[in-house]
Order: sequence, then C-alpha cells, then structure tokens
Amino acid sequence: MKANSRKEAKELGLKHYFTGNPCPKGHIADRFVSNGTCAECLSIQAASFEKKAYDRSYYKKNSGRISARQKVYYEENREKKLKQAAEWAANNKEKVRDIKKNYKFRRRSIESNGMNSAELTEWKNNQEKICFWCLSKCDSEYHIDHIQPLAKGGKHIAENLAISCPGCNLTKNARTPEEFIKIMNKRGQIDGKRNYYR
Repeated sequence: MKANSRKEAKELGLKHYFTGNPCPKGHIADRFVSNGTCAECLSIQAASFEKKAYDRSYYKKNSGRISARQKVYYEENREKKLKQAAEWAANNKEKVRDIKKNYKFRRRSIESNGMNSAELTEWKNNQEKICFWCLSKCDSEYHIDHIQPLAKGGKHIAENLAISCPGCNLTKNARTPEEFIKIMNKRGQIDGKRNYYR
C-alpha cells in the first residue's frame, strides 16, 4: 500500500510515502513519514565515509548503553524478531548457506586449537548425562555445550564443556552463562543457584 502524502501515510500507519515530486537534490523516491527525508538522500548519506566514521566513533563511546538497550528490546520483542529472522532466512537461502559455511570454518579453526576427536569422545563417555543447566536427565538425547561460547572467546577444552539437554543448549545458543541464566530465571526454569563456574 502506498500513500501520496505524509498526512495520508500517518493516518494509515505507514513508514514511507511517495509524492512523485523530486526532492531538493532531484531524487524521485520515497520519503520517510517521521521527518519527510528523501530515502535516496538518506541512503547516500549512510554510505558516506563521514557517516561511517561517525557511527564507529559513536558506537565506541556508547557500546555499553547500546548493547543493554538492544538486549532489552530483543527480550520484549522476541517472538517478533524470531518471525522476522525466519522470514528472512526463507527469502535468502543462498546467503544463509554462506553464513553457515563461514561459521563452520571459524568454529573448526577454534576447535583445532583445543581437544581432538578422541579426547572429546573420552570426555563425553565419562560424563553423567544430566543437563548442566537445568539438572534434568538426558541419557537418550543430549548436546555438548561450550559454557563460555566459542563466539565469545570460550575455549574448546574440557573445563569449558558441559552436557546439556537440547532445550537448554538451543536456548542458550551463543549467550554467556550470565545472559542465559538471567533469561532462564525469568522463565522460572533455573533456580538462580546453579554454580556454572569450575
């Protein structure tokens, strides 16, 4: 649905409108409802060296606040974000394959500096099949979890490995133990007393 004026777009709850008239710089493009800015002008500005340098500087100075705000937003809009991610993946299958390949290459590189396959098998066979996080039994189905994620500096060594039920491991994903336990506490799935440090 397209609106021909900013007023009409506001009434319809749209983010863009199209007048068909050129902006001061001659672009015939959508305008943003929020401020009337030409989308083409904004795109050119965003790609400029000056804008990228400013963004890097701003993020460096405000990274903690930005990260905290993003976490709060994600938790409040989790279902919406998961739906958007699923839709994007369905429409970008080739990109998803490339991302997965790159992830596997990085993961193999990290793991090559840690335990080898024989050591991992021996470690696994000696572990009691109880989820490290929720303490549920998982004899028939379990995952091997990196307590500190590889993506965040964790090592592929015995001290950083744990048996995890599929539910906990998939929910934890690349979260740190602190981030994961906070989420599980909110859901009432962990009592908050689990000692994950070794």
